[in-house]
Amino acid sequence: MFSFFKKYILPEEIDFFEAMKIHSNAIKTIIIDLQKCFIYEDKEACLKVLNDEVNSKEIKKQNMKKLLSTFITPVDRESIYRVTTQLDWIAISTRHLILEVNSYKIETLKEYNLLFQSLVEMAQTLYLGFVSLQKKDVEDVDMRCENIRDMYDKAVKEYILYMSELAKQSNINKIFTHQQVLFQLKDIAKHFHLCANSLEDIVAKVV
Repeated sequence: MFSFFKKYILPEEIDFFEAMKIHSNAIKTIIIDLQKCFIYEDKEACLKVLNDEVNSKEIKKQNMKKLLSTFITPVDRESIYRVTTQLDWIAISTRHLILEVNSYKIETLKEYNLLFQSLVEMAQTLYLGFVSLQKKDVEDVDMRCENIRDMYDKAVKEYILYMSELAKQSNINKIFTHQQVLFQLKDIAKHFHLCANSLEDIVAKVV
């Protein structure tokens, strides 16, 4: 009787933690392919990263549709919305980076390897944070969010180091174009940091 009542009377329950985990995994794929493209000069990855971004956009669209049409959510709608849009901003920022690199005809970003590696580590850690959220492993989520904050601090320091080296260049064109690229990389790192803060906010509400 209860199963009948649940199936036909109660509003549908959607696993939003699973949805956010899938979205964060799509973001992880984007960042890994981004590194392969610009650091390892993998042409196949360069083609994949744009498809990755389209896939992430579709996941975001589906998650927003679920959020707007579902009555029952595991935490407040604002928290889910915040994470969904922040994950989407990471994908948007990667697209902006690609547009700038292509527009400026920059052939390689190998010299910024450390910054790209920091982004990969942040993406992997954020994904594992959402895995732990689904398991309601509060301590692990908190640890990973703290790690992302440390990684963001490290990424900003790397950004400053690269900018200081860039300032020593005599080529004005390189100074301008690479400054814009470095800013985009730092922006991606910032969105990981913001998303980690929102993840920590969610886990505090499900304890």
